[in-house]
Amino acid sequence: MKSNVENFRPKLRPGKVTPYASNIVFEVEEPYNSIVLPMFLADMILLCSGKFSVREIIEKVYQKQGFVPFKAILSGLYQLHRGGFFENGNELGFESHLFSWIQPSRRRWHIG
Repeated sequence: MKSNVENFRPKLRPGKVTPYASNIVFEVEEPYNSIVLPMFLADMILLCSGKFSVREIIEKVYQKQGFVPFKAILSGLYQLHRGGFFENGNELGFESHLFSWIQPSRRRWHIG
């Protein structure tokens, strides 16, 4: 049964986190793959151990940072899921209405 995003307990595959400028690089060895995420998602990455739900991770990020970049967290979870970085990624179901938040918006200006 698929879990909704709020109750999903993300568990990352074993790998290493490396700071790179204003980003972090998360690398796994099998299959060799890496992803670059903004530095402010480092706390989220460290909490993706399977012990905490996404809701609990957001609470802990808020307690530490004083703000929660919801769109960035949702986008980061989606990118990690799509890249196969979660051991339990098959449990996560992304609802179709969430894709509008994840996809970059294209604003079109019309001069009339």
